[in-house]
Amino acid sequence: MRLYMGLIHFPVYNKNYERIASAITTLDIHDLARLAKTYGVRRLFIVTPLDDQQNLARRILGHWIDGYGGQYNRHRKEALELVCVVPDLERAVEEIKETEGEAPLIIATDARPLKNAQFWSRSRKAKISTTGISGIFRGLKFETDAEIGQRGAFCKGLDASDENDRSMSYEKARGIIQEDKAVILLFGTAWGLHEEVMKKTDSILDPVSGKTGYNHLSVRTAAAIILDRLAGEI
Repeated sequence: MRLYMGLIHFPVYNKNYERIASAITTLDIHDLARLAKTYGVRRLFIVTPLDDQQNLARRILGHWIDGYGGQYNRHRKEALELVCVVPDLERAVEEIKETEGEAPLIIATDARPLKNAQFWSRSRKAKISTTGISGIFRGLKFETDAEIGQRGAFCKGLDASDENDRSMSYEKARGIIQEDKAVILLFGTAWGLHEEVMKKTDSILDPVSGKTGYNHLSVRTAAAIILDRLAGEI
């Protein structure tokens, strides 16, 4: 299995769906590294262009790999040795190409149900092509055709055909991973991956769906569910 993970801190959305760089958290690094080690992921990339955030991540890694933390907890050291800090997704892809001899398939994860979304606006308002109804989901307002037509001024994004073509089920993704194809799974921070990142991906994994409509899992929890579905024992 040639599976990689990328935790993206830029570009992502904030709660107002503005393009931002999010802050690195110690919990994310520790827990995702342990997750990666458990499921046989070859490397976890922490992606941020900010020098202070890169330095913070490297200080954490230094303590738990080369410092006292590595002596105190060798199991944590083994997990954190999988972590690599890079400035952008392109650098992560290049490192995988150097290791594997081929470009990886890039699969994004997203909590938002985008299968029917036809247009994206700069305010993240979307037209639903199949129902035409209005509703609220994680801060997204799904509007009627008439409301969208009246306002206009949309930026080019993922249209319905593009999204449907790139949508990937867990069953299909698991099959690709088991076929030993090099794959990197991208996980967003803050309020999710920015469309700049989404446009660079080959596929978008179906969201994790619960039973209540509550859709605010931490990235660590969502990643654990996804990894178990894709790389766990059946």
